[in-house]
Amino acid sequence: MNYDLNPGQRKLLDRLEEVCWDHIAPNAEEIDSKGLFPTENLRHLGEIGLLGLLVPQEYGGLGHKALTYAAVVEEIAASCASTALVFAMHSAATAAIVSRANRDQAERYLRPIARGECLATIAFSEAGSGSYFWAPSTQAVPADGGYQIRGKKTFVTSAGFADLYVVNTRTDSAKGPTDATFFVVPKEAEGLRAAGQWNGMGLRGNHSSLLEFQDVFVAVDQRLGVEGDAFRTMREVILPLGQVGISAVNLGIARAAYDAAVDHVRKRSFSHLKDEQGLASFQVVQHQIADMRVGLLRMHCLMERTARLIESGSRNLDDIADILSLKVAACEVVHDTVSRAMRLCGGAAFAGRHPAGRYLRDAQAGAVMAPTVEVLKDFIGKAVFGIPVEL
Repeated sequence: MNYDLNPGQRKLLDRLEEVCWDHIAPNAEEIDSKGLFPTENLRHLGEIGLLGLLVPQEYGGLGHKALTYAAVVEEIAASCASTALVFAMHSAATAAIVSRANRDQAERYLRPIARGECLATIAFSEAGSGSYFWAPSTQAVPADGGYQIRGKKTFVTSAGFADLYVVNTRTDSAKGPTDATFFVVPKEAEGLRAAGQWNGMGLRGNHSSLLEFQDVFVAVDQRLGVEGDAFRTMREVILPLGQVGISAVNLGIARAAYDAAVDHVRKRSFSHLKDEQGLASFQVVQHQIADMRVGLLRMHCLMERTARLIESGSRNLDDIADILSLKVAACEVVHDTVSRAMRLCGGAAFAGRHPAGRYLRDAQAGAVMAPTVEVLKDFIGKAVFGIPVEL
């Protein structure tokens, strides 16, 4: 179920597999049980250059695109989904900077990211806009030499731990709900505060918490692009890449659940049956495993197709609908796969003595993360019939 990667991509994935095996997977249970932020895991990823995965080579990064990104996120998620989500949000912020930064900003922000010294994240979601994160109510009001940002962002992954936040706000020049503007805000900015505790049912290490902006000053040179043009980047960069990132997290969880179920079935035998017949000898179990494998194979094919579609830069309406379909399919596959894994692993999983329970909890997040599956289906249906999307 591998992607069609070139030698350079394959070499990078081989190195990542070693890091996951040696460092990330061994930490996953503790991160989940204690709700720990995966600082050490991210350090190891930074040491092999992966925090700069999407940073152009001219700024010291690896210069990879959507397909490599998908493979990397999936590999991390198969070991620790919390770490994978933090990495995905870091990559989304990086992509926003790459897309809109001028040369001075690229030097200032992208080189530290490429060196593994800087963790970034996006701060888009708000209580008032829900899934429609591209329509913020947070304000950036004029101030001497720049702006002051006022408002609150919800469910900010890595809140309080990230070094840089890419924030979308409205300015005085905004005429409509999508006339948003991007700013880059460092963690030490006065008036910036991560509030509240993260105690999610799954992905417990990602610390998706409230982020408050209390007259946070940002200079003009912290603005990415011009006022009001963030929506284009949202539509052309953030939304497509976000589908890949969250879907790859789901696919990694599903793959881990499948592998764990296969391992459990292989080892489970019954002493009261002739020759201690194993669980794998039951046809109903074989069919369950077969269904899980077919679902994963389909998802890998769809992921590769979608990633290559994004890399082509297509703006065709049908292609956009297909890109948005990725997360819908990934959520369905991961829910089906982890549910089957729970049943196959039985009481051990339910009692918390098997990782299938963690996979089941982690798998719930994707469907409710913005844009939710329901919102995506609405967009897809409208695209099919040529109906304009109204926010």
